[in-house]
Amino acid sequence: PRGRGTEVALRKPVTGIGIDLAEVAPLRAAAEPFLALVFTEDERARCAARPDPARALAGLFAAKEAAVKAVGGAVAVPQFEIRGHRAVPVSRRGESPPESGYTVEVAIADAGADRVLAVAIARAGGPAGTPEDNRP
Repeated sequence: PRGRGTEVALRKPVTGIGIDLAEVAPLRAAAEPFLALVFTEDERARCAARPDPARALAGLFAAKEAAVKAVGGAVAVPQFEIRGHRAVPVSRRGESPPESGYTVEVAIADAGADRVLAVAIARAGGPAGTPEDNRP
């Protein structure tokens, strides 16, 4: 038997899939201006609180790249914020958020000692939800 949430998810067609692999080392050495450009203030704060902030940042970066690929490049990396298992379009520097006619789900996993892998699946229909678990 399927749960109600599963049935709802299956009714939304997949419109795109994205995958990305990020190296952790470059994010260990990344300067603050780059981090501020790519990550929201909330994302940076959540990663800073993690045991390995650079690995958390690498996971978020990979998730954003995968999400961009899943939506066919319609949104730039800095326009996504990763909230739990969702990539959510956000406004940056006074701009309006991009149209969110899709929901993007992301998964992040370790891919070896110094790599993080992310997969994103875009589904028709939006707006993207915000899960209770707000950790990268």
